[in-house]
Amino acid sequence: MSKVEVPRLRRLLRTSKAPIILSGPYGSYAAERMAKRLSASPQSGMHTPIDSTIGVGLALFSGHGREELEEIATEYARSVPRDQPMALTTPTYRIQHKTLNLARTRNPALNAGLPGMGLQAILHSERLALNAIRRSGRRRENTLIFMSIGTPFDSYRGEDTPLDILNETLPQVFAAVRYAKHVDNLMFETVPSLDAAIAAARAFKISHDRLNIHEFTEREWSPKLLDYLGMTPEINVAQGIIQKTALAYDHKAGTYGSIKPTKTYTISFNLDRGGKVLVRSKQDPHKFVGISLNEAIKRLNEVIRTEGLIRPEAITLNCNSPEHTRKHISEGVSGVHMNRAIVADSRKYGSITQDDEMPHHEFVQSLKALQRARKLRIIGVCCGGTPELVREIARGMRESRH
Repeated sequence: MSKVEVPRLRRLLRTSKAPIILSGPYGSYAAERMAKRLSASPQSGMHTPIDSTIGVGLALFSGHGREELEEIATEYARSVPRDQPMALTTPTYRIQHKTLNLARTRNPALNAGLPGMGLQAILHSERLALNAIRRSGRRRENTLIFMSIGTPFDSYRGEDTPLDILNETLPQVFAAVRYAKHVDNLMFETVPSLDAAIAAARAFKISHDRLNIHEFTEREWSPKLLDYLGMTPEINVAQGIIQKTALAYDHKAGTYGSIKPTKTYTISFNLDRGGKVLVRSKQDPHKFVGISLNEAIKRLNEVIRTEGLIRPEAITLNCNSPEHTRKHISEGVSGVHMNRAIVADSRKYGSITQDDEMPHHEFVQSLKALQRARKLRIIGVCCGGTPELVREIARGMRESRH
């Protein structure tokens, strides 16, 4: 009998006495770095693009952009002492089929490149994370790779959750599960609605099931999935990649075989200003109502049980202010990566200034107190984070253990 492989996040959560430090975001920090580079050398901006839809993720599609993102990943990897466990996130938060389509309409250079763009971005992000770990000198045994997956709509507006949320969620999830062999965990983050959380769980399960590309062409999500992978009738830009790297793919039969989970996934909710998770009304599918985080977790677990889905390895909270997080966190939450903002309404985060951000030392003290009170296993910072702040968080966690 072959030995069953324990997913790396599960094993580290079981064996490590220290919490896993989550690296900071690419968004705000990377954008600031790239803006400074553009200011110093206007020509360089052509190689590190930033798009209003996919943000700094657009840099994944240029050589210079990937170099810049790898430098940032390496900074984050070096910010946590080598003997402390950490998770290095990827710059893929906005790399969904829908957002890539929108970016293409505004960027002529991308017009002919959508087929396979999603898969290419997934593989590029995985490679730069591996390079960053190697360059930092960290051990792979206690350094996880978390693939960041955002929602294919405004993450602060749960009422914008589309009716076809599964169709929009699946392509990125499928590509990550089947092709990113070194990714340890899919981190669905800033999830504002129960509907989006359920779609994440369903997409993760579907990505492990047997799929024949000739048989599922009638399903609503199939055109978007094939486009994301580069497997269209007109062009198959990813076929060489697919044959070499896909898990359980039979090229002649066009079939992805059923696979056992070797990765995990986590769902990180984002609460509205009232501390609620939104859910679609049963009476009117175009209306949403707010429910408590505890109730959202209960309903999610019930759907997972009823439909035979795969359970998330952890439920976490992210991109809420420290005070809002402390006030509304509930049982069943085992991690947080909070926004540095002192503003409770996450919809205002796009317009806050440095005056609205919590100083580093106060943020670290707030996080330490929450970690001790809730015995949190995964901790970090979301918007407003930098490698220096992650370094201070790691130092604070080490001090609290001694």
